[in-house]
Amino acid sequence: MLDDPTRTAPHGAFRREAALRFPALTDAQILDRLHDLFSGADAAAFGKDREWWADIVTDGGHDALCLLALPALSSAPAPTAARRAQAELRQALIGSARALLVKAFNEGREVI
Repeated sequence: MLDDPTRTAPHGAFRREAALRFPALTDAQILDRLHDLFSGADAAAFGKDREWWADIVTDGGHDALCLLALPALSSAPAPTAARRAQAELRQALIGSARALLVKAFNEGREVI
């Protein structure tokens, strides 16, 4: 069955049509998929390529990026600042992934 932009019935409402299920992913599963993307093991995550996700990282703000860079630049650890920035970035990435899942589900697409 072809997609119809004027359609109002949800997918799966008719016989012979597969119903889409909203994917129930934990935060850890989302982070695993993003890890595979950033490490180069996968070409895309949740329907978006690595360039799109890199833009999400930079959208987190320069302050957070600078805090994440501190451990690489210093011999002295900066654990508190880096952990705070890491947690903020992690939540931003998880939130973006969940928004993509909702958008795809509402459009009748699967992105996993």
